[in-house]
Amino acid sequence: MPGGDARSEWAARVAGAWQEVLGAAPRDPATDFLAAGGDSLRALRLVTVLRQRHGSDLTLPEFAALGSYGALVDRVARS
Repeated sequence: MPGGDARSEWAARVAGAWQEVLGAAPRDPATDFLAAGGDSLRALRLVTVLRQRHGSDLTLPEFAALGSYGALVDRVARS
């Protein structure tokens, strides 16, 4: 599948940042950030980690509209 490797790399990056910010890795693609213990400050931290360490162009408003781990991976993989 074209782009599969890049998506897998982003999935690992996002999972690592997610775990750093929330203290636990996402269980599956449907894992919701807020339901997993996230809040606005943690959202800002996650977006900042993805931008500074991994070169994502994700914005906080975009992140807020996504919600789930899978949707987040799909979005940042397009960066």
